[in-house]
Amino acid sequence: MDSLFWNVRGSNGAMKQLELSRFIKAHKFSFVSLMETKLDIEGHQVLKRKLRFHNSSFLSAEGRLCLFWNSALVDVSILEHSPQHIHCSIFCKQTSRIFFVTSVYASNLYAERLMLWKIITQISTKVNGSPWIVGGDYNEVRYSSEKFGGRPVHQRRLRKFNSCIEESGLFDLKAYGQTLSWNNRQDSRIMCRLDRVLVNASFTNSYPHSLVHYLAPGISDHSPMQVSYEPAFPTGPKPFKYFEMWEHSDHRSYKGGATWD
Repeated sequence: MDSLFWNVRGSNGAMKQLELSRFIKAHKFSFVSLMETKLDIEGHQVLKRKLRFHNSSFLSAEGRLCLFWNSALVDVSILEHSPQHIHCSIFCKQTSRIFFVTSVYASNLYAERLMLWKIITQISTKVNGSPWIVGGDYNEVRYSSEKFGGRPVHQRRLRKFNSCIEESGLFDLKAYGQTLSWNNRQDSRIMCRLDRVLVNASFTNSYPHSLVHYLAPGISDHSPMQVSYEPAFPTGPKPFKYFEMWEHSDHRSYKGGATWD
């Protein structure tokens, strides 16, 4: 079972929907969370048909967040949502396990992001130690080293974000690939890790081999994040060569929005 978290930066165009459909079908994701879809209800229905996720989707206000899932493999229950998050429970039919997923798309306004940090902290008290994964576009970095180019990182904002993570009992899921997940695609290069997957200890205890792959961005300026719960390959040092390709990903060849979305 694999999940996808991806800021697709709009998904209304026919060609973009085609590429998105090909990508999702090729990776056989059981659960898909898309950010910044810019879809209305009609557009959401069109994309759902193309992805063949019949009757298994949820669109948040203003099309900021959209969930799809394979109902043959998982049952998803939407528990709460806002313009910046969707919180749900997932029942995996193959393993009979239940865990929580919070998909996030943080505002580019700092004051609104603070509201999201509060929401995440509140949700942490509701999961009651159950496995929990929080993934998406946070529009914020955790460390100064997670930004290359542009203006210096605001240390106060960084501390607020990390405080939320620590208070919620979360930490970064083991990651592979080009983790500087956003690229402004301009000659004056700016790259930073705006997208990440956070988990709690109960999640890693339940899925000890889980990891997140940062894949090539393709149709977006954000990298898709593929979460593998039970990878089909060993996770020891020897197979690391499998991921060497990500060290030379397409990020280095991109040129091109100057603001964080």
